[in-house]
Amino acid sequence: MTEITVKLKDELIKEYGKLFIQNFVEKQLEHLELFREMDEIEQEIKDSNMDYEKELENIREKAWQEYKKDYFD
Repeated sequence: MTEITVKLKDELIKEYGKLFIQNFVEKQLEHLELFREMDEIEQEIKDSNMDYEKELENIREKAWQEYKKDYFD
């Protein structure tokens, strides 16, 4: 794991606190990691030549049929 040092204005630290800023940055980096993973998944789907729109429609239809069966029959 890499540690990064960031220079911040003292006013910012006084306003929010070191722990709050640290947690905020860590959460942002977690989101960044999720975006990176989403990009990788998207690329794998494209590389597979799968018709994901058709697959999603099939999943939606199955879910709708299950819902109707559970609540309308």
